[in-house]
Amino acid sequence: MFYKVSIYISDILEQQNKFNSEDKEIYRFGIQQSLNILLNILTTVIIGVSFGMILQSILFLICYMPLRSFCGGYHAKTHIRCYIYSVVMITCILLFIKLFAFRMLWYEISVLISLLIIFLLAPVEDRNKPLNHNEKKAFRRKACFIAFLEGVIYHISFAVNLTDLCKILSVSLFSLSVLMIIGWFRNYSHKSNQ
Repeated sequence: MFYKVSIYISDILEQQNKFNSEDKEIYRFGIQQSLNILLNILTTVIIGVSFGMILQSILFLICYMPLRSFCGGYHAKTHIRCYIYSVVMITCILLFIKLFAFRMLWYEISVLISLLIIFLLAPVEDRNKPLNHNEKKAFRRKACFIAFLEGVIYHISFAVNLTDLCKILSVSLFSLSVLMIIGWFRNYSHKSNQ
């Protein structure tokens, strides 16, 4: 989405001798990815403000983004589609948290199932984001560690009655596990068709 802007910024940085010319494409890509992430964060915060759920939207990002980076799963083919899907997802998640109240047992079951899926499947690579053997091992280790940590935080929050944090952790883990399952089935059907 920010291709032209990233070219412009990398051209300025190159003119200022901030990096070697042969590294320009790496810097351009990093700038583009950073701008995409910043847009997603700002959009999530704006959606959170519009629903009166700024804290919940920020907590969701804190719980979701580190795991998403290492767990993988379904990825959209273009940055614009990714952005649209992200906006729809965060809107649905915040509305879900705001409008529906479940017994804590359902959140607990959701967390346990989601953690099981993460531990079994992570990382789920996508045709748009292939991983080599070393990346798969490193991503798996990090995904499992972060998932374990979030599971511990969930149970501590549960014990001290921080229900909003429990709901957010549960929903973020669940939405991530759904994307992982979609990505896994997509990979499986793609391999079966070849």
